[in-house]
Amino acid sequence: MTCQLVAACRYLGFVSLALIAAATMAQSDAKPTASAVDFGTYKVVKLVYGVNAVSFGPARTQGTVLLGWRDNFNAHGFGVGTFYLKAPQGTIPPSFQNDDVLRLVTVWDDVKGSKEALTVTTSGGADCVLHDFRLLISTQHKPSILVLADREMGESFIDEERVTFKTYTLTQNVEAMPGTPAFYFDLTGQRVAKRKYCDVEKAFQDELGLGDYRTRLR
Repeated sequence: MTCQLVAACRYLGFVSLALIAAATMAQSDAKPTASAVDFGTYKVVKLVYGVNAVSFGPARTQGTVLLGWRDNFNAHGFGVGTFYLKAPQGTIPPSFQNDDVLRLVTVWDDVKGSKEALTVTTSGGADCVLHDFRLLISTQHKPSILVLADREMGESFIDEERVTFKTYTLTQNVEAMPGTPAFYFDLTGQRVAKRKYCDVEKAFQDELGLGDYRTRLR
């Protein structure tokens, strides 16, 4: 009887260790949520409408952010932003190396599913902005991150609706995997604001403590 009890205890011990190991592996594989990012260790990149030289990439790369405005001659004009990196010798496999090329940094929600955006936008109308972004550079030498905020439309532009934040981390395709760009912002977290907002600019400030990056055109 004692042997049976010992065997049972050993079996339960093995099961417990296996469950602990599985839980640990699941935690290590999980991507961080937007709320897990310490935004206090990042600074918002200031941008103007036009060409912006920004050091947001890995060492020895040269970054450029282009921010343009699409007039609509009413309250619904919108901004469009694109991100580029120049990759010097040694940062790209030799067969693909070209120091003069502006390499487009795209936004990927799911690398395997190829859900790729080439631009980011800021848009809205009247008194509220429904979509905008923040480019953040780490003060602790971590990869840059991009945060997108999107407010649901609801019945009108001036309604207070749910705001969703998505956090993307700058990633380099160091293995030159086919179909994947040299550099891209990869989705690493998502969260919903604690309350509803009309303007995502206020949501950025109140929820994440992130100020604006430019003087907005209306």
